[in-house]
Amino acid sequence: DLGWVILAGALAGLPAVLVAGLFYGQYISRQIKVSAPPAADEGPSAATAPSSPGPFFAIIGLPIVLILAQTISGSLLPAPPPLVVFLGHPFTALLLANLLAWYWLGIKKGEKPAELLQVSAQSLQPAGSIILLTGAGGVFKQVLVDTGAGEQIASGMAAYGLPVILFAFLSAALVRVAQGS
Repeated sequence: DLGWVILAGALAGLPAVLVAGLFYGQYISRQIKVSAPPAADEGPSAATAPSSPGPFFAIIGLPIVLILAQTISGSLLPAPPPLVVFLGHPFTALLLANLLAWYWLGIKKGEKPAELLQVSAQSLQPAGSIILLTGAGGVFKQVLVDTGAGEQIASGMAAYGLPVILFAFLSAALVRVAQGS
């Protein structure tokens, strides 16, 4: 479940963020002195950027909060509310964050819808091939499961009398290579 992955990642990542980001950042900032470029506050990106970081935190945080709300309500309640389940689905949560980004970083700043569509299309082109390959890998995995090829590979490798840990590693590596992941 994606929500549990996010919670576990937050618990594991928070100490790393504090140590590497906060403490090391403060230490290294005293060691290295770099001045900002003279034209850093000029140009179109500075003129169109929001004046506060609130919109950026909202865009990034919205899907995380929605997914976590679905996960927590699914664990605490016998039947989570359908609206929470719908809004907490990763596709819905990311779509809402995308719409929020379109509004705050595009429409509110005076960008034309045609320009926003062009930027979105350009940004999704590289992701399309990744999604296609990931989907094909998932289909191939299901073919391996449904045909019993995974069990045949395991029984074939077991015939060689390999140690269990080596057998587990080799069989997982073989299936992952066959899947392309």
